[in-house]
Amino acid sequence: MIVSKHLINYQLSDTHHILINSLSGAVDVVEKDLADKLHNCERDPQVLFTQQELTVFQERGYLFDNTAEEKKAKDRIMQMIWKTMEEDEYINIALCPTLSCNFSCNYCFEKNVKKTDSFTLANIGHAFSCIAELKKIKNKKYVRIDLFGGEPLMPHMMPINEYIFKKSGSEEYKISILTNGYNIDTYLNLLNQNKSTVESIQVTLDGIADIHDRRRYTKNETGTFSKITDNVDRLLLNGFKVIIRTNIDFDNISKLEEYAEYIQKRWGNYTNLRCGIAPVTNYRGQNEKATVGKECDYVEPIFKSFDHCHALHKFNLGFFRILSHVVNIIENDEKENILPRYYFCQATGMEYYIISPDNNIYCCPEVIGVEKYSVGKLFPKLHLDEHKLASWRQRNILNIPECKDCLYGPLCGGGCSLQHFESSSANSCPNPQNTLFKYLEMRKDHIIKKYTV
Repeated sequence: MIVSKHLINYQLSDTHHILINSLSGAVDVVEKDLADKLHNCERDPQVLFTQQELTVFQERGYLFDNTAEEKKAKDRIMQMIWKTMEEDEYINIALCPTLSCNFSCNYCFEKNVKKTDSFTLANIGHAFSCIAELKKIKNKKYVRIDLFGGEPLMPHMMPINEYIFKKSGSEEYKISILTNGYNIDTYLNLLNQNKSTVESIQVTLDGIADIHDRRRYTKNETGTFSKITDNVDRLLLNGFKVIIRTNIDFDNISKLEEYAEYIQKRWGNYTNLRCGIAPVTNYRGQNEKATVGKECDYVEPIFKSFDHCHALHKFNLGFFRILSHVVNIIENDEKENILPRYYFCQATGMEYYIISPDNNIYCCPEVIGVEKYSVGKLFPKLHLDEHKLASWRQRNILNIPECKDCLYGPLCGGGCSLQHFESSSANSCPNPQNTLFKYLEMRKDHIIKKYTV
């Protein structure tokens, strides 16, 4: 009898431990003596379990007869992941009508991008021909488009966006819009005319008015909070599915509770609203501000008020690559739907292509405008550089040597590929153990109550 290589055994209190199988997503809270049995079994295979303990621990994937049995279990889970990926009938396209923007956000990762590139009526049709060809090459049935930028809803891009919506509608492509929200009022008629094509509209707010306005301002440094919140009102009243994204760092996270209460008071009754918080990232070292932290740095500020501030529960953690998976396996009761994080993000694990007006195709939003990270060209005809593409797509927990046998690999998916490419060190591990343990420490009372009642 052997203990699984993927068993995390963490002490929550003097009397209880939490057991997590990082591969299968199994989670149990057990009394300390039982957890000690498992721990001792790692050193002494002759440790005796009752038949009931043995049955439960084997069913949960904590114990195996031998290493061959554990390998079979791992192979089954990996086959499920491959099957899920192969059965995905969508190709995911981020289409950037323009790289220009009307904001000067102080943490923007596109600061050094050439801002003049935009599609025109003369070439946007070719971009759609490339999308259709990608769909055929990748043998996908449907197309899902993220309208991205720059800022996709710039007023001068209205004719291009009219074409995009008309063409997407005729091809039955679905569109999600990622916008700063400032020009929604200008585009409202066009959006309403194409409501069946629009799946969701993501708008960014970074906090209450004074905080947002010092972070997300126009080129002439005027605040944007009032206009954006009015535009969110318009979208919700018109029945669009709205996602409010809030980018957090040390500059605004201390006011997260106050901001959550504002969101709840203003829009809490809308069923077509979702909210998510996302860490400001600095994978390319472009953001010199000292306010950018790692995922583990945000665990305590987020969860210290979680139990008494129910407005915080409205915020999804899906933009956190590690924390979202950790929270999901602990909080989600439908364990059979949770697979290990095989890859870090859509750049490495999905059929995801960014179509940019600078004639390049990219995998990652944070490299738009950086020629060396181009994985293909649009003109004069579609070309994919399969070698460059493979450098992204093949970075997963099975192919990265440091991640293959890592206990925490299935929680993080191997870390950010861009950070790895940019780093002078071979090891760009995001330290998922630190994030997990900080979360367990913050939520230990809740976890004991949830799993022992």
